[in-house]
Amino acid sequence: MTSAINYDEDWVRLPKLGCQTLGLGRTYLFNLAKKGLIKSVALRQAGKKRGVRLISLRSVRAFIEVEATRQIEGDASSTMGPAAQPRSLP
Repeated sequence: MTSAINYDEDWVRLPKLGCQTLGLGRTYLFNLAKKGLIKSVALRQAGKKRGVRLISLRSVRAFIEVEATRQIEGDASSTMGPAAQPRSLP
């Protein structure tokens, strides 16, 4: 059973809810976070290897706005490079 998605949340858990909410893949979101383009935090108890990965929806929305503006203005330089950009639907 999946939880209802609240689009007003500031943070979402990966992989399932974040990917469903954003329509972006887990690996893509991790790559954005690794490059510092979106905010991400791992919460875990001391001494534990596993935890919970959260992604900031505000930072993802801000990233999408920047990319949309670049595309509208015809700026060829993307923050992700051509190979890592999401494909547009036909």
